[in-house]
Amino acid sequence: QLGPEQLAWFYEELGRSTSTWRLIGNSSVMSQIWSDRIDPDQRKPLSVVKLIGPKGDGPDVDQWDGYPVERRAILGHLATAGIRDVVVLSGDVRVALALDMPCDPADSTSTPVAVEFVTPSLSSQNVDEKMHWQPRTGSLAVEQAMRAALPSLRFVDLDSHGYVTVD
Repeated sequence: QLGPEQLAWFYEELGRSTSTWRLIGNSSVMSQIWSDRIDPDQRKPLSVVKLIGPKGDGPDVDQWDGYPVERRAILGHLATAGIRDVVVLSGDVRVALALDMPCDPADSTSTPVAVEFVTPSLSSQNVDEKMHWQPRTGSLAVEQAMRAALPSLRFVDLDSHGYVTVD
């Protein structure tokens, strides 16, 4: 959680920036990943990479899903202040994701105020390795369940290793 001074500084720097793109480096997934609409049969693989809670019945509190009030405040600030062209760059979960970030993640009709790219791991185990699956086999159903439950999810790859290049 950001303290009041950190949050004020963050808002000020975002508003003062004249960059074409505002890049926010972030250590964990900021977008909404938890949804009770995720097929319960597909939750275990998501919990082993800490995208959702360890029991598969709620958010992982190490991600921003554990801080919904703070996330909503930041995204709301982007909307009300008219701050555009915001890209959040995240990692730590060993999977590749691309997501729109609406002001209200619970409202699928809400206009995105930012986008997020989550980088996969170079060598740390991801879903197929942790679940002892052949690559691009068992994870396909999990990816489909995520797409069905998370309207802002634009890309997901739970198995591949790699990196993200920002150009």
